[in-house]
Amino acid sequence: MASVQLFLFTLLALAFFLLIAPSLPKSKVWPRALMVGLTLAIMLRYLVWRWCCTVWPNLFWSLGGLWSFAVFAAESAALLSCSITYLILTRPTNRSAEADAQERRLRRLPLLDLPSVDVFIPTYNEGKEVLERTIVAATHMDYPNYCVWILDDGRREWLKTLCAERRVGYLTRDDNKHAKAGNVNNALRHTSGEFIAIFDADFAPMRQFIFRTLGFFDNPKIGIVQTPQHFFNRDPLQRNLGLGNTWPDEQRLFFDTIQPARDGWGMAFCCGSCCMLRRSAVEAIGGIPTGSVTEDVLTTLVLLRRGIITRYLNERLSMGLAPESIQAYFVQRKRWLRGGIQLLFLRQGPLGPGLSLFQRLTFIPFEWLVMCPMRLFALMIPLVYLFTGLSPFHVPSLQSLLDYQVPTYVAMTALMCQLARSTYMPVLTAAIGLFNSFRMTPTLISSLIKPFGVPFRVTPKGMNIRRKDDQKILWAAGALIGANFLGISINQIPWLRIVGGDDFLLLAVLFALMNTILLALTMLMACEREQGSEIDPFPCDRPVDCIIGGTCVPSRLMEISTAEAWLEFPDQHLFEGEAIQLILAGVGILWATVAGIREKSVRVVFTTMGLHERTRLITWVYTFGLHNGVEKQQTWEVTKRLARAVLKDGSRARAA
Repeated sequence: MASVQLFLFTLLALAFFLLIAPSLPKSKVWPRALMVGLTLAIMLRYLVWRWCCTVWPNLFWSLGGLWSFAVFAAESAALLSCSITYLILTRPTNRSAEADAQERRLRRLPLLDLPSVDVFIPTYNEGKEVLERTIVAATHMDYPNYCVWILDDGRREWLKTLCAERRVGYLTRDDNKHAKAGNVNNALRHTSGEFIAIFDADFAPMRQFIFRTLGFFDNPKIGIVQTPQHFFNRDPLQRNLGLGNTWPDEQRLFFDTIQPARDGWGMAFCCGSCCMLRRSAVEAIGGIPTGSVTEDVLTTLVLLRRGIITRYLNERLSMGLAPESIQAYFVQRKRWLRGGIQLLFLRQGPLGPGLSLFQRLTFIPFEWLVMCPMRLFALMIPLVYLFTGLSPFHVPSLQSLLDYQVPTYVAMTALMCQLARSTYMPVLTAAIGLFNSFRMTPTLISSLIKPFGVPFRVTPKGMNIRRKDDQKILWAAGALIGANFLGISINQIPWLRIVGGDDFLLLAVLFALMNTILLALTMLMACEREQGSEIDPFPCDRPVDCIIGGTCVPSRLMEISTAEAWLEFPDQHLFEGEAIQLILAGVGILWATVAGIREKSVRVVFTTMGLHERTRLITWVYTFGLHNGVEKQQTWEVTKRLARAVLKDGSRARAA
């Protein structure tokens, strides 16, 4: 009877998620609610059975009973965290149609009626190679009534000179009190735009950013419009696993799946960059709150208590630098974790007055509080059993456990595969979570003990990065892999066996092997691989002309960044170090050197480039949406035909 029950519940879950769920409209609430409801019912069935049949009868009677209760408590906390995420995912939104209508409305307004916008770019220690790209992109947005301000907490003379050269505003202050929040508040006192766009120093906005976001503020209840963060380089996890071309960056699950659903509940939150704020709303709360290093989420919560919400527009309207090393990756994540924990100790945080129960639950950082330590705890469950014989489940038989556990796992995995189809993959997502847990759990503990007093750390970018393997993760994961194999081996040798004649040995071995796979992936993530180039070139399949040895040669531009390009020459044989000139309509003539050859593809690195050519190239690559697959029509003084004619004339003159 038990095996029939297992078969029926598992078959029910698989049939629904594999045969019925794919045909349901994912953009509507009721199909998602149906999927979530079924999954929650299966999860509840499992928890009730666990408590009534495996925990309560053995509670506090023995060491084994206490261990079983600890495992049940950890399971319950993890399932609660997952349940809240599932409930959030029942309300997806797509604001693009609204953005279209609002953009059309704004573009019909007389220029004098368009609201003024201040663009803030806070910076501390980023290099010129990072800041120049952001400044150029920011100054080439197509909105007519805005000013760009560089907020320099590094007080650098070269940056002040660069701002004068690029004709943007420059603001600094005497100290760095309250880090980024204090920097923005200082800028608020020196500017007057009705709205404020904020970009981190490494994010380049697209031309239409202001027009796409500003129209939402026609609704007086909206105080912030947040857009997703996309990246023009591979994050360290993609790079170290070698999956940059097949697996999206680690933040896509949040920005493409979770934030649009939070927006459906009116609980999207500001992420501190790539966002637009209403000045009057920010000034009404006394400026950006400074109580937490995650000032963006705190700002959202303070405004939410006043009935002012954050709207989320899920469109690629900017591109930035993902962390370029494991060290930079964890500097960023630890700041997020510490800020999330700080919120729990603030009256303005999710536990303070003025919020509904569901609002509190959605802003409590369960990912940090529960899931990080739970993943490490889960690694220990089979090891404790293999080395001590303490079973995490006091059940009559293995079959009865599988009757309840397997359908639950199948339903939860299938649900996420349906609701986050392109951003969730069970094994990889679990491995990434485990990778984070090794480093984040110690920070969680220290933050709970001492939430305040740790200084704000800027994520290293550009020339400030250091790349090296994460030895602590490598040693910890390697030791756990060894412990798994040792525990399995010991229990296969009769005179050393700790667990004998137990139905759960096979299950423990399977869990240990699954954990070993996750640990092996974690070790791969902890081993730094070469970056290759600062910025990954964007695909760009188009015909172009090149000048090689004074001859115009047709080719195809396959990929391009501001530093290099990949070209295809059907019948041209080149050698490394050879100089070529690339004619790019809308940019001009770019001088380059062959740096690599792969069959018919040639990698060229740009060499001599004047200020105007570099400006046009940055603008062409980043602000016109080339990286978004939607290149807009460009009108430039230097056209392709003119550039070719000038080059031919110059070639004849040099030949003569």
